Amino acid sequence: MSKAITGLLIGGALLASPVSPKAEEISYFEGEVWSVTQHLPESVGADLEEKPRCQFGTRTWPQKGLNFVYVLTSNDYIEPWLQVYSEGWELPVGNKTKVDLVTVGGTFGIELTASSVNYLTGSISSKVIGEQNSYALVVALSYMLDARRQGISMRVRFAGNEPEWFIPPMDQVETYQVRSAFDKCMSSLQSKAADYSRDGGRPEGKTSPFGQPDGSASVLPPTTSDEASAPASPAAQASTEWHFDTAAEDWGKTCFAETEVGGVKVGFMAAPGGDVDGFVAGLFSGQITTTWKVDNKAPHISDGVEDAYFGWHSFDEVSDALLADVAGGSELRIAKLGEKRFVVPLQGANQALSSFAECVGKPKPASNAAGPQNDPQLGNKRDRSCLLQVKGKKVIDGPCSWEPYGSSGPTLQMTANGFFALLMMEDADNAIGYWNETANSVHAHAELGRLTRSGDCWTNENVRMCPRR
Repeated sequence: MSKAITGLLIGGALLASPVSPKAEEISYFEGEVWSVTQHLPESVGADLEEKPRCQFGTRTWPQKGLNFVYVLTSNDYIEPWLQVYSEGWELPVGNKTKVDLVTVGGTFGIELTASSVNYLTGSISSKVIGEQNSYALVVALSYMLDARRQGISMRVRFAGNEPEWFIPPMDQVETYQVRSAFDKCMSSLQSKAADYSRDGGRPEGKTSPFGQPDGSASVLPPTTSDEASAPASPAAQASTEWHFDTAAEDWGKTCFAETEVGGVKVGFMAAPGGDVDGFVAGLFSGQITTTWKVDNKAPHISDGVEDAYFGWHSFDEVSDALLADVAGGSELRIAKLGEKRFVVPLQGANQALSSFAECVGKPKPASNAAGPQNDPQLGNKRDRSCLLQVKGKKVIDGPCSWEPYGSSGPTLQMTANGFFALLMMEDADNAIGYWNETANSVHAHAELGRLTRSGDCWTNENVRMCPRR
């Protein structure tokens, strides 16, 4: 995704000719599912429709739809908005309602206002929907506009009696064309900023290359992580530093690399020559699904169960890729799906894991090493014996792969025999399923419906999806 989407910020010099802008509507692309259009008003007004903008909107239906609108609000800021509209509505203008976007990155409840009898409109900037939701939504759109990924759809749910809308996935060619058109539209919009902001985009008519210490500046420096983190004090670093240890357990010698943060113990353990398990003590309860994410690396998804022996949650099948990320990272974020992340500093993790690897008899973790052996997707792929049963028919019943789908969202993929199914997690116990229905089809276009967790399976009245260990 371009920096225009991920940060929604414009940086650097904006070069534009001094001619007066004229009202235009420029079509960059029209596909089967989505289109990209640039709207340039003759003069700028207070309303959304009176501002220069790029619009990324659906073409699925002729009389209703959804638009992501990126509005040039000043010389150095583009604000994202969401529009949902239907010619069949008679909305109470000014009233508010919540609309849910069900995406590969999760479900986002967004408050929109009836700006007319047919349109619901609202800002989706981080200041309005929150930093975490804003980041997750950007990730979801990034997936959808990545031609390397396939079968990514979206659904729209309403608080009233409006039926749920299903926005189908694009094929690979259209995905590439939409992404290219959107990048061009945003780049063009940025270049026109000076035409619409003669005073530099500031009320006092003055510009400055420096940030404003009073917080009035609208542009924040981009970060390489989804969350800003204040540096810890030397005392805090020492108290949370990772360390290596060994202990004689009932089954023999056991190796540990661990730390403790605010009474919560986090680490990895293994017997020499054995598999590595992760553990978290003092944070979770019950059977859970979690994400383990280091800095801006791809997340690793792991199921956790309560370990009666140690009294903590144990997470099996820890990949070498996760160990490498932890060894070379600065922060580890662990979260039960749908809940707030717990942040674990990684001071001393490299040395602790190096000693841990020697104890276990594994190669030392090559932190941040390049190459496919450290690809989180490959490292986190699991071979299992799976079951996918749809309306009584066992589509998959035997060996399969079970792995994260994409690089950031809480979505899992089951694959075997030319079939694949996607499990889009809403929280630890609820998900939405899709599958390709026809063997060797490349799109997960068919809905499996809403699924509820039952042990190792996800089920509803017609579907049973079990990634059995």
